[in-house]
Amino acid sequence: MISICIPVYNVNITSLVLELEIQINQSDSEVELIVIDDRSLDKVRNQNNSCLKRHVYIKLNKNVGRSRIRNMFLDYSKYDNLLFLDCDVEVIKENFLVNYIKALKHNPCDVVCGGLEYSKVKPLKENVLRWKFGSQRECRAVALRNENPYASFMTSNFIIKKKMLLLNPFDENLTKYGHEDTLLGFQLRLAGKKILHIQNPVLHADVESNVNFLNKTEIAIQNLIVVYNTVELKKEFSNSVKLLKFTSTIEKYNLNKWILLFFKILRKPVFSLLKKGYTCRLFFFDFYKLGLTCYYKNKIN
Repeated sequence: MISICIPVYNVNITSLVLELEIQINQSDSEVELIVIDDRSLDKVRNQNNSCLKRHVYIKLNKNVGRSRIRNMFLDYSKYDNLLFLDCDVEVIKENFLVNYIKALKHNPCDVVCGGLEYSKVKPLKENVLRWKFGSQRECRAVALRNENPYASFMTSNFIIKKKMLLLNPFDENLTKYGHEDTLLGFQLRLAGKKILHIQNPVLHADVESNVNFLNKTEIAIQNLIVVYNTVELKKEFSNSVKLLKFTSTIEKYNLNKWILLFFKILRKPVFSLLKKGYTCRLFFFDFYKLGLTCYYKNKIN
């Protein structure tokens, strides 16, 4: 019934696999576990080897990226429902699998999203930015997610019908980090496919440094602009992404040149503040993302 699909890159997934095994063994449904390793370090592969002997474990000889590796699960899965989990999450509900099985039985939809949670414990200041952004922007109530189901779509914890992924695969031209889920959500909306959000979250377990998250944010925005310049329905895509929609409004009133000027002056000091953990209710981070978006959009155009 369900193929659990976990793409892995340099993360020890032993605890995640052990928890999933417990729930698989307790389930009355047919469930398989598939892991594809995107050329992790040998040390990490050795750590994961022992817990994956009873499962499908594919080790790639070269890194293929976040989009292509997800499409590769189509070749190895045998069930109609693909449950994708990020490798850096923790299953925190004892009835996690059961909740998905019930949702599939009672709701005829193409995609089911379980959601994401972050620890209630505030991390150290040098690691606070990812935690604060995730806690305030990604952790949303089910009712709110279902009000705008496509914009709320994330790849960290969701089920998609195999035939649906065959028709709407991840864009393999996106080899860098970020926004492959934004594009897939947009494609599903255009195709008129139903996305259901349920209360079945996993815990984002990775403690990430502010510097690393800022660097990944810049790469993700570069990727977002690549997607924007690739899609045919640019206005529709822009309206579906808050950051692009706000940027378009700024451009409409010819204010982007002022944002670019302020960003040029303030980029380094704002980066320094965010690096040190001064988020100011995410105001500085929002400004930094807006400045990057205007910068890369202007640079490409």
